[in-house]
Amino acid sequence: QSALDFLDLLTEINACFHGCHGEYFGEMRRTGFNPVETGGAGILYVQRYECSMLDDSASKVYKNMKFENVEITTTNEAPTPAQPDVTLYGQIEVR
Repeated sequence: QSALDFLDLLTEINACFHGCHGEYFGEMRRTGFNPVETGGAGILYVQRYECSMLDDSASKVYKNMKFENVEITTTNEAPTPAQPDVTLYGQIEVR
């Protein structure tokens, strides 16, 4: 009976972790389940889970602001044509 209770507990742990996701990590999935020999303390079992973390620590921080009293003017004029001699990377010579 204690072995069946143990298996039920492992199933509950798997149900908690497998497929869960959060704001900063993707869905978790179990990648391993192995016994671990502990010497005289008996056998323990390890369950391994894997997920993708979302690390925004290197991204720029933006502050949301409200724009008040902003005036926008529009016209029906055609845009000026692009200059054909100006390119993003300069002239490329093909030989």
